[in-house]
Amino acid sequence: MYERGRFGSYLGASQKPGKVKLKEGGDAELAKETRAAMEMLEQLRFFEARAEEAYERMDETKAGSELTARYSDAKEFFHEAIALARRLGLRRQTKRLSEPLEEIKPIFARQFPG
Repeated sequence: MYERGRFGSYLGASQKPGKVKLKEGGDAELAKETRAAMEMLEQLRFFEARAEEAYERMDETKAGSELTARYSDAKEFFHEAIALARRLGLRRQTKRLSEPLEEIKPIFARQFPG
């Protein structure tokens, strides 16, 4: 909630010390940036869920082209999720998402030496 006063917009009910002053027109920009961040978080959750699904399906899949496809899916979705987490500045989530990716790469490489 914000209030527009003589000197601009403020978050909260009054212009007392401690309230955050927004620059003129800043409330629209803030709303736009907030929506964009929320959309990116939704995308992050989507990519993370798809990566985990593909990773789990790798265990259920026999060697061959289907396993290669599951590995490719998992890798792609993990990379997308990691990139979004980095753009959002989510260091712990970036690290957490990187761990399974780093785990499956050498396993797959050993099973299918190039």
